[in-house]
Amino acid sequence: MMKDLMSKAARAANVPYFEYRMQKIKNVLVEAYEELPKIDRKKWTRDQPIITILNTIYHTIMIRIEEECERKLRWKGLVCPKVDEDLMKCEAKTFDYIVRPLGSSRYKVTSTKHGFVVDIDKKHCSCGHNARTCPHRFVTEGANRARQNKKRNAGSSSQPTPCTTFEASPSEELPQTQPSGRGTKSRRT
Repeated sequence: MMKDLMSKAARAANVPYFEYRMQKIKNVLVEAYEELPKIDRKKWTRDQPIITILNTIYHTIMIRIEEECERKLRWKGLVCPKVDEDLMKCEAKTFDYIVRPLGSSRYKVTSTKHGFVVDIDKKHCSCGHNARTCPHRFVTEGANRARQNKKRNAGSSSQPTPCTTFEASPSEELPQTQPSGRGTKSRRT
């Protein structure tokens, strides 16, 4: 009960309500009422209105965000130093790996000792490592990116780009063309 009374006094939003709660404490336990003023009020009560407290929290958060932004400007790469360090460790482990595709998103990673299956879509490797630090997944994603770039570059050079500048005038009729491939069969009636 005393804990509740002290809690209500500490959360008082104005002075009259605080004094009312202190009077309740005095009615229950006089020793506590005499002891509380000896303790610094900042340690057990709210000494500012709600708006001031919210402004203080807001400014504290803004200062922290500003410090984080300044710290990020000192990064030398695209990612934070800890992640960059993890990537470098993974890269060092991947020099003797051979990556072979097993399907659309599955790859087999083999080394001199072991072989593992990596699924890029599910972000899973059969070795059981953490997804972020798995060297097999790291080398597989690099091989997957290289494979996609190779397909993209090969596809763009072999296929002509569609012509978008040609416009037929309404009076011109364009000749009808048949699609390439198998011809159409006539149906028997």
